[in-house]
Amino acid sequence: MNLRFLETFLWIARLGSFSAAAARLNTTQAAISHRIASLEADLGVQLFSREGRAVSLTLAGRRAIAHAEEIMLAVASFRESVADPSRMTGSVRIGTNDVIVHTFLSRFMDDVRKALPDITIDLSLDTSPALARDVLGEDIDMALVLGQIVSGSVTNVELSSFRSVWVAKADSGLAGRPLTLADVATHPLLTFSKDSAPYHWLLQQYSEAGLGAPKITNINSLVTIVQLAVDGFGITALPRAVVLNQLASGQLVELDVTPQFPPFVLFASFIDRNDRPVLPMLAAICANAASAFARGG
Repeated sequence: MNLRFLETFLWIARLGSFSAAAARLNTTQAAISHRIASLEADLGVQLFSREGRAVSLTLAGRRAIAHAEEIMLAVASFRESVADPSRMTGSVRIGTNDVIVHTFLSRFMDDVRKALPDITIDLSLDTSPALARDVLGEDIDMALVLGQIVSGSVTNVELSSFRSVWVAKADSGLAGRPLTLADVATHPLLTFSKDSAPYHWLLQQYSEAGLGAPKITNINSLVTIVQLAVDGFGITALPRAVVLNQLASGQLVELDVTPQFPPFVLFASFIDRNDRPVLPMLAAICANAASAFARGG
């Protein structure tokens, strides 16, 4: 029995269509149809009911799922225990956010190239909430995100925790003295998009301090937030690691604000079904890269 045909069967069952499985397996829909037709002919049963573009498992197909999963898990376990990791092949879709791009992403990519030279990384950039949705929908294989993805099917590996600092342009008049949230609110505040954790942290801090919601400009680009702060358009709380150059050059100054802004805790998150042993390996490589960056920074 062809293992590729079994893998195809499982991906159609998971994603709900031949076209989605074709995209996931980097092949054509005609090839997917041929694999399933060959598998059904070999087994002598129909695995899917087809109504237009919609497909659903037949009774035989539903019975086959658990057995197919067992076979693929056994194959993955054998490969993981015996194979040389440096000879693993294939492509992995990873989504990441701005904070990681501007801290340890290059180190991570370099470490992957050395440890897994035949693994190709397909990289996309988006906000952490969007990446969480992509992982759960299996549009990407792994997300490097701010905060854990809360789901029983997702494995979250902590990568790093970056200390946050409030920063402003040097001539803001706020540097060099203790500040409260009320003091900060006299200036426009810059933070990430409204579905982001930092935005909700900001609102929570003001609520807990008994203050009304401040004037906030939401931006889904870290680079843009930093540049607007440098240009004097607002104050922002960011990981200190991403504004080191601006602080060193005097473009930005660190503010003494109480209470402190929460740290940015980053995770590698993925659905671990044991049929993709490369994902835990990539998460471990990423965690090591984050630790190395923290030591060096």
